[in-house]
Amino acid sequence: MTTFNMRFMPLILILSFGGSLHAEIVGKFTAATNYLWRGVTQTNDTPAIAADLAYHAPQGSYIGVWSSSTDYGDRPSYEVQSYLGHGFKLGAVDIDLALRYYYFPSGGKYSYDFQPDQWENKESSSFTEVQIGAAYAGFSARYAYSNSYIASDRPGYYVELNYTYDVMDDLAFTLHAGGTKSAAIDDTQHSASDQSATIRWKDFFLTASYMPDNEDGRQSDKVRYVFGWTMVISSDDLKRDSLATKDEK
Repeated sequence: MTTFNMRFMPLILILSFGGSLHAEIVGKFTAATNYLWRGVTQTNDTPAIAADLAYHAPQGSYIGVWSSSTDYGDRPSYEVQSYLGHGFKLGAVDIDLALRYYYFPSGGKYSYDFQPDQWENKESSSFTEVQIGAAYAGFSARYAYSNSYIASDRPGYYVELNYTYDVMDDLAFTLHAGGTKSAAIDDTQHSASDQSATIRWKDFFLTASYMPDNEDGRQSDKVRYVFGWTMVISSDDLKRDSLATKDEK
C-alpha cells in the first residue's frame, strides 16, 4: 500500500490545500441483483451491495473509495477501489483524468474465464489503472490502461463508448460498448468485448449485458439482466435541506 499512497500523494496534497469553498462530499449506496465488471459477473450471478464515498474539491479534483461484495463460487468476499482524479472542460468537452487502484483484501482477482478453483490468495491481486475520459452532448468515451492488467503482470487496456439519451425528467436510456486487449486474457485473440443497454428511472435501473465471444468459456452464454437501486446523498443536498428547515421555522 506504500507505493499506492506515494502515487496518490500529489493530488491528495492538492485536495488538502485547495480550499473548502463549495467542496462537496457525495455518498452512494447500491443494491443490485448482480455485480458485473466489464461484462463479467463478480458475484456468481447473485445479488451484490456496494457503497461509494467521494470528496469533490471546488477546482475539479476528487478523491474517493468504492467497495462491493463479491462471490467467486464458494468464496464470498469483497473488493475495494480507491480513486482520485481531476475533471475540467476543454471547450464544450468534459475531460476526466483518473487513477484507480483495485484491491482484494481477502485475495482473489477478476477472471474472464470465471473459474473459482483458480482463486489466488495473494496481495498481487491488486493493480492500478490510469484512466482518461471525455464526454460531450450525451456521448462519452474512456480509455483505461494498466501495466499489470487484472493483476497478471502483463499490460492491457480497456476502451468503452457510451451514449445516454434523456427520455424525460428522471428517465434515461444508455447504450454501452467496451473492449479489452491484454495477454492476461487466456484465448487466442487475447481480447474480450461487452455490450449493454441500461434504462434508469429515478433511483432504479435495469441493465441487459452481453459478451459475444464464447469460444474460450467467458460468461457469454446468455444475456445477463441486472436490476438495482441507488441512493445518493450529498453534503450540498443536506445543506439545502437544513436551510429549508430553518426557513420554515
